[in-house]
Amino acid sequence: MLPLSLDLRLRIVAAYKANAQSVRRIAETFSVAINTVKKFVRLERKTGSLAPKIPSRPALPIWTDTHLHQIIRDLVS
Repeated sequence: MLPLSLDLRLRIVAAYKANAQSVRRIAETFSVAINTVKKFVRLERKTGSLAPKIPSRPALPIWTDTHLHQIIRDLVS
């Protein structure tokens, strides 16, 4: 699932800060979950930014083919 755009995140938090609507109504207006609204408000309070996290690179497997072959050779010997 792709992260929501920064523009949408900013509009959600701005609607929350305006106190014009409840969290439930804001979630319905922007077609997101209630927890998403709460998460963005909490993130903005904590970090001051709403930018999505940069996806991390997948970790390299510990058992590469060369390591596995060497371990099997050692066990067989």
